[in-house]
Amino acid sequence: MATLAMLPISGGAASAGSKEALLLNTLSHAFHASAKASYFEDPTGKLRIQDMADPALSAQFRAISTAGDPNFGFSHSAYWL
Repeated sequence: MATLAMLPISGGAASAGSKEALLLNTLSHAFHASAKASYFEDPTGKLRIQDMADPALSAQFRAISTAGDPNFGFSHSAYWL
């Protein structure tokens, strides 16, 4: 079973795949959060939230494809978003 953790980070990993903030207002009917998100795969599943503060680790986050809904398939890895 895969583990999924949502992680708000300023700078570094959070800005790896995005250039601007996602703005929501009363005119916003729908949005694709994956267009502004990045992820890191932890195959060991042993990393902790404190580990995400390491600049070397946060530099390894990759942008989520905007080609459709994110799909990581079947995996035993933990995914940090």
